[in-house]
Amino acid sequence: MKKLALTTVMLASAGLLLLAGCDQTGVDTSSTASDPVSSSVQEEETFTVTFYDQDVALHTVEVESGDTVEEWDPTSEVTDKTFGGWYIEPSLAHEFDFSTAITQDTSIYGKFTSYVEDTRTWVIAGSGSSSILKSSSWGVVVNEEHKLVKEESEGENVYSITFDAFVNDQFQFMVPVYNEDDSISWGVQRGGAYVQSLVDEDGTETFSAGGGLGGSNYKTNLTTLVAGNYTFRLHTFPQYDRTEEGEPAVSEGTLEEVQDNYNDYDYVEWTRNGDPIEEQAESITDFFIKGQNISEWMDYINDHTLMTPNKDRTVYTKDIYLEAGDQVMFASRNQDTATLEYSMGNDYIKAENIAADDPILESDITSLGGSNMQINTSGLYSFTYDTATKVLGVELDKDYVRPTYDIYVNGNFDEDPSWGNKIGNDEYKFVPSAEDPDVLELPSPSP
Repeated sequence: MKKLALTTVMLASAGLLLLAGCDQTGVDTSSTASDPVSSSVQEEETFTVTFYDQDVALHTVEVESGDTVEEWDPTSEVTDKTFGGWYIEPSLAHEFDFSTAITQDTSIYGKFTSYVEDTRTWVIAGSGSSSILKSSSWGVVVNEEHKLVKEESEGENVYSITFDAFVNDQFQFMVPVYNEDDSISWGVQRGGAYVQSLVDEDGTETFSAGGGLGGSNYKTNLTTLVAGNYTFRLHTFPQYDRTEEGEPAVSEGTLEEVQDNYNDYDYVEWTRNGDPIEEQAESITDFFIKGQNISEWMDYINDHTLMTPNKDRTVYTKDIYLEAGDQVMFASRNQDTATLEYSMGNDYIKAENIAADDPILESDITSLGGSNMQINTSGLYSFTYDTATKVLGVELDKDYVRPTYDIYVNGNFDEDPSWGNKIGNDEYKFVPSAEDPDVLELPSPSP
């Protein structure tokens, strides 16, 4: 609250007032009529600084404009929680600088935490050259090696994991959800925004945050910039999980949470223990197209979706028909040259790879925030990707007419081991569904 402190200059004695008057010409000779010092009002602005625990005001102090506020110790007032510092905003994203001059009413928010046990299983999910990330394949597989170990720490939830990470490896931490078909979905996730620092103690940028699965700053992947053997420690405060709208994400008394939740108290710290212990495996990379309509963002990897590489895999090409309204990009798959095993890659070809002066960006393709390619014109698209320049060239044949096909179910059923009597037989021909013409179905149940 803004206030004015008023001080009035008092005259030495009442006798001075009696001496003031008019001279014989009638001119006012009183000193108060011409002395600006004696008639002025000196103004000093003060502002209110309030210290909060979330939305509860704990302490207020008045500070003169331009002065700094003294840091207040709340531990005598708040005895049932652990104090972790003062911040600018309720989300606790930026610490408050007590050397800042106060020029307006100011709110300062404390990080106060109480203990609720976290009983969830946290795992690392990612992909790359590291064996633990390669086997994870972005959380498709969860083994014991992927699980973070909960440390024995009274009054704290601390999960840790140690592993090798190579340059361009990407990962984050999540709670796996096991579906009825034994597949694994991502539950709660903690991405790059939870990491306290992306640089080491010498100021070297060791990780970057962004890309891949990131739908928000909280969910961006960590990308390794310096290879090494690392230990990561995840600190969790499940009682403070919230939805994007700020509502509690945890059901009362349980840890059954909404999938998309956030937390202003959880954080991740890391230590580089040294160089990687394992050797980085050699691999070859393939690129395949995926999208909103063409694959419902599923990873369908086959001859129809894979790009074709040249002999030394420096240039990849793909001709494919795309419909207006689709959103697409190219993802990558790696194959270990020694074991021939496949794992999902971390290289992506997106709208940002199209040259900024390419006229196709002005009409036929729109960049969605530098990420996915929004297809505006239906037609046959010819993509050429140069791995050296990382530039994606695009040509469009708007007059291309997509061929139509009759699709049949075939097999060695119905006493036909030769697979010969199904093609051309309308009984086994797929037809458009009455409910959705884009869905094909058999006129009768398949054998």
